[in-house]
Order: sequence, then structure tokens, then C-alpha cells
Amino acid sequence: MSKAAFDTKQWDTFWKVWNRRLETLPGAKKAALFQAGQAVDILLNRQISTRVNDPRGRVKRWQEQRLGSGGGYAAISPVDDTVRVSRSTSNEYTAKDITRYLERGHKTRPPSGRWKRYRSRVHERADANGKHSLVGIVPGRMFYSWTKMEATSVAVRAAREEILEWIEGFAEGDE
Repeated sequence: MSKAAFDTKQWDTFWKVWNRRLETLPGAKKAALFQAGQAVDILLNRQISTRVNDPRGRVKRWQEQRLGSGGGYAAISPVDDTVRVSRSTSNEYTAKDITRYLERGHKTRPPSGRWKRYRSRVHERADANGKHSLVGIVPGRMFYSWTKMEATSVAVRAAREEILEWIEGFAEGDE
């Protein structure tokens, strides 16, 4: 009669190694989310470069990546810093405000009519119906909107590459 021998020492070692590996799984998810956010941030910076005339790169510096506290999402949004717009005035806005104005557009103040050469130009630029004046509107640059169109595919691709690297390291036994 033959007996099957089972070495419990090797079995315990095997499970110790795999338990250590499985503990790193939440870290892999967080790393994948971070890489996805980085890829979308690069895409957003490319859109800002093409759509906004900003030689100093301030608008790009105002965007930051945030990870969810539970590790469930990655988002890119403007920082909450105060920005001084002009040296001659004391107007201060936040980076969020300026980013929103650049993204969506904004109105400008109408002329006061007090300048000696003032001539009303309200009817020179009207809409197709001839009812509403188009003077005083700055169109939006829509860099967030254009980024959103490609963000999903870019983020999934970056997260997939990070997970595949993690799986390769997992299979090879790297710590």
C-alpha cells in the first residue's frame, strides 16, 4: 500500500506568499486609477495648449488631479487658489472662476457711453433674427468638453496597462 505524502511546509509557504500578494490588490487599483488620471491630465493639457493662448502656462498649472478618498475615482479640476488678474486693479479671482470663464465663455461689461467719441454699435452685430446683440460675449474655449470626448478610452487604456504590469509582477513573484 502506497501512502501519498503531503508537505505542509511548502503548502504554508505557498499561501504566505499569495496572501502577501493579495494584500497589495487595493494598491493596484489605486495605482491604475492614478495612471488613468495622469493620462487624462496629459490629454487636458494638450487641449489647453491648442485652445488657449497662455504663453506662461498658468491655466495648465491650475489643473490638478484628485483621487477619491476610497480609491473609487480620479478627477481633474482647477485648484482653489486666488489669482490676481491685473496689477492696476485689486480684482482677485480664483483659478476655478477663471477656468470656468475660459471653458464656458463669459459676458463683458457694456460700454458706459461717456467717452466723447462713443458711438452706439448695438445693431452692427446682431444674431440671425436681428433681435439680440452679440457685442460683449467672449466665446468659451471648451477644453474640458473636448477632453471629455476621449477621456474614457485614454483612461481605460492607461489603467489596463498598469494592471497588466501589476499582473506580470504578481506572476513573476516580484515584491
